[in-house]
Amino acid sequence: MAGAPARVLVVEEDPDGLRALTVMFERAEFAVIGADHVEPALEAVRQHRVDCVVVDVAKRGHVGWQVLQRLRELSDVPVLVLTEGVPEADRVRGLLAGADDHLSKPVENEELVARIQVLLARRSAALDARIVRTALTYDDGVITMDVPTFAVTVNNVPVALTVTEFRLLWALVSRTPELVSHATLLETAWDDRSGASHDRVKFAVARLRRKLERVLGSVAPIESVRGVGYRYHLRS
Repeated sequence: MAGAPARVLVVEEDPDGLRALTVMFERAEFAVIGADHVEPALEAVRQHRVDCVVVDVAKRGHVGWQVLQRLRELSDVPVLVLTEGVPEADRVRGLLAGADDHLSKPVENEELVARIQVLLARRSAALDARIVRTALTYDDGVITMDVPTFAVTVNNVPVALTVTEFRLLWALVSRTPELVSHATLLETAWDDRSGASHDRVKFAVARLRRKLERVLGSVAPIESVRGVGYRYHLRS
């Protein structure tokens, strides 16, 4: 029996555009979830097994940008951004916010489907290559980590991290008090490092810090050394 079709979340605030993208992806035999507002889009990621997200930030693009900015708090799901008539700085902004690919409209349907298939293939390979499940744990009295279950607690409170965030935190705590370079963090946390940069690490560490600080109620014990990298340092 063939496996279930890949589920694509399409975020487009224009009803006609959303309908057109939905029909196109369904013809390509994807299961499609459509969303024209921020919360329905994020709820779809929370509640469903979403394999890929297409975010259209063309024209007004307010919904698309908000979804993109908040999505990486929830998931490492691959994201493709569609733009039309936006400045180069906005296209870069999308990639720095966590997008995995970008296409400028108008775009041929065949190319868009092919790009999604590439992202899905990368995701499948990444899932197979995640952290080796060995009996690795960490506990410093504040943060605990368990590699086999990807479980993290802060002051005994469970904290939900994406796989990338978990990998980043593990790379830091397992090397404490060493300074960990941007290059090492990129190699550790991302299976696909195409187009990777120091900014990609910076934004991911910022998201990780925010999640830890919500529970800690204080500054997260991740120190940055400008232009070099980060270290985990738990102050006594």
